[in-house]
Amino acid sequence: MSKMIAIANLLLVGVLTMVAGQAPGDEQEFCTVSLPALGRNIVEDPPNGRILMDSSHYNRLLLPYSNPVWQAVDLDDNNPDGLQSSWVEQGTNCESAVTVCGWPGGAQDNWFFTQHINRTVGGYPLQQVSVQIEYQQNICPDEGSTRCRRTFDLLKYETSTVDPVAAIDTGNYALIRTLTTQVSGTTTTTTEQFGFSTNESGFYLAIRDRGTCILISRLIVFYNTCPGETVNLVVRPETIAPTVGSGIQLNVNASCFANSSPVGDAFSLKCLESGNWVALPSSRCVCNTGFIPTMNGENCLSCDPGFYASVANGECLTCPSNSNSTASGLAECPCDDGYYRTPQEVDLPCTLPPSPPLNVRVVDMSSTTLTLAWEEPVSTGGRGRDELRYNLWFRAAGETNITLSNTVTTTVGLIGGLTPGTVYTVFVTSETDITDLIPMEEVFILARGDTRMVVVTSGVVVGLAVSVVAVVIAAIAVISIVICIACVYYKKRVRKLESELKEVQMVHPSHGGATQPNPSYGQVTQLNDGIVGTDSSLDGQYETVKDYEVVV
Repeated sequence: MSKMIAIANLLLVGVLTMVAGQAPGDEQEFCTVSLPALGRNIVEDPPNGRILMDSSHYNRLLLPYSNPVWQAVDLDDNNPDGLQSSWVEQGTNCESAVTVCGWPGGAQDNWFFTQHINRTVGGYPLQQVSVQIEYQQNICPDEGSTRCRRTFDLLKYETSTVDPVAAIDTGNYALIRTLTTQVSGTTTTTTEQFGFSTNESGFYLAIRDRGTCILISRLIVFYNTCPGETVNLVVRPETIAPTVGSGIQLNVNASCFANSSPVGDAFSLKCLESGNWVALPSSRCVCNTGFIPTMNGENCLSCDPGFYASVANGECLTCPSNSNSTASGLAECPCDDGYYRTPQEVDLPCTLPPSPPLNVRVVDMSSTTLTLAWEEPVSTGGRGRDELRYNLWFRAAGETNITLSNTVTTTVGLIGGLTPGTVYTVFVTSETDITDLIPMEEVFILARGDTRMVVVTSGVVVGLAVSVVAVVIAAIAVISIVICIACVYYKKRVRKLESELKEVQMVHPSHGGATQPNPSYGQVTQLNDGIVGTDSSLDGQYETVKDYEVVV
């Protein structure tokens, strides 16, 4: 046997130099005709397969035709009709099949070998490859005899180099699978797919016949891929599928198309050995805010300036009042200067802060608290009055920090925690839901009511608001005016009394200067002589008197 192998090797070394050196090379097919040959059925290529070698891609497969890609060797020396090999080619260019039926010559051991097949794709060595083989049983006249077998073998020789001599050394080959034909005489083509592992960067395949009568119409070496595609904006990368027959489901990480984001289990994908994807129905991506899907749903377009899209997979809308956009692809339109809105209000107009509360005043007080009251602001800035809230602030004299004491929704509020003997500045600010978006110093300018100064001392509040002090000053002024009026009145009264007193003093001519009492006064009291009398007691008699006190 070894002698026959050596002879065959010598005969074929020169011939193999003409053989196509290596597959692939099948990416550029030599054949453009794909008509089926007579007497056989054509099975479609693997739908998601990437071909490493395909017998239908070549003009000719075996000798004696020129430029064959395969070689055949008989090790039994029982070739029928004196042929060099029991394997022969039939059919026309690009539609060839190889057949063997050497049983009449005795024991058979017929081989044919493929060219070297490279299993490295894009620098990535395939760990598994698949084979698809199409064949049928020819009529065997001696059906049932031991010489008319119904099985043949597929083998592999793994090597990283192209070596024509080693390629036809049958001792280098290992069995992949034994295949069984259908009942003799049928014209049914059997197609089988199966995978096998590889360790080297390439390999040769061989088919061994030991007495069958078969026709092999096609031999394909391939690997499946789950195709690169975009479905529901989910970008599925082209992925080498598990080997046919392995039963493996390969988990694959996908991604979303540009300007889109996942919804649900968008990245939960499995690549099957058939090259098909398995994804949950909910696996999808949606266009980000600021973008809208195209009509076919496979792309996302940005909204133009002046428009926005606040909802994923939504539509582009015109910017609301008091806002605008100068860029494309925005989820919301920025508010104009001085206008604000909350993050939840992207579809609503922007609004102003409220105006200050009015007529802030102290309405009650204790040793540690103040109660303030006020009126609602004139404007809410375009927001509902049910949003209005009021913050009560205080600051002790000499301190720089302002303390928020209380927040209320009514127009009366309490400031607590005050210390007796301390001067405080207190005020009230109005706010709505947008106030937190405004710098505090701006709030104190735009929404701050009247400021009041209050003194807390001796356990009671004795200081007054500025307005109360003004009232006290006014009261003092009124009292002063009343006192002045009273003074003028009494001065006039005294002068009148003095004038009337002078009228009382009249000189009687017969008494030489004596004073005559005025009968209109009820009582005259002598001061220096101790003589007291009345007009009736004097009975018309006049005495000399000096000074008198008139008692009114």
